[in-house]
Amino acid sequence: MSFIEDPKDLYSVTFSSKSMFELLSPEVVIRCAVFHNCSNKNKVVNRKKMSQIMYHVANRAIHIPSAHRLLRLVNARRCERGSDCWNRNLNSGLSGWIGSANVNRPFGMAICDKCIKQTTIKVDYSNFARHEKGCATHSGNLLSDPYHDKVTGDTVGPLIHALSIFQIDNTFSSREDKKVALEGMVQKAMSDKSDFCPIRYDEKCAAYQEIFEEAEKECDDAVKADQERKHEEYTERREAKILKRMTKIRKIYASLQ
Repeated sequence: MSFIEDPKDLYSVTFSSKSMFELLSPEVVIRCAVFHNCSNKNKVVNRKKMSQIMYHVANRAIHIPSAHRLLRLVNARRCERGSDCWNRNLNSGLSGWIGSANVNRPFGMAICDKCIKQTTIKVDYSNFARHEKGCATHSGNLLSDPYHDKVTGDTVGPLIHALSIFQIDNTFSSREDKKVALEGMVQKAMSDKSDFCPIRYDEKCAAYQEIFEEAEKECDDAVKADQERKHEEYTERREAKILKRMTKIRKIYASLQ
């Protein structure tokens, strides 16, 4: 599956059969998203989507998405909140439109602008949690709650509730005490999720981050090498044209002697 370059094609192949579904790994999805259209900096949409997701993963702030969820997040065109979407059309039953060119994946979720507006709460820019690990924010000062996906049964999005952030801020005065309290809630959120204990959660986050960083480096190196090759080819063609012109000029000059 690693030879598939387009996330759309990867999605089609993955969900075409049970055997292909079971073959999918996070590394395949991450690399596919990073390398798609990597030679054109104006079309690296999927890489930007994955970058937003990996930012929250590196920050240890969201429920870690599975390989299949990563693939759905990259390919999402409509709000994943489904029947809970604030922009849902009751006649068609369709949730709000996101679009394939929208690179925003707030809180590691694919949600529409109306859901972002209605399901988030602002905090002051001075709030202690904005730059702390374990706290997922969007646009610098928006918080949201974890979301239970009714289709898959998974809990997705932020690890902890926005209410907890406000309660910590109201309870403790020193930044250090607030930080310790936040870390405690994050640890509890990891423990409550059956698939992950805190150690396993950190290990998986680190693995995702490593795969993403290696893919980015490999992609950037490949793009740089391709640009250098094209520049060399252009230089050779240019020098050949100049040599041809100079030869012609010398012949004309020689005939006039």
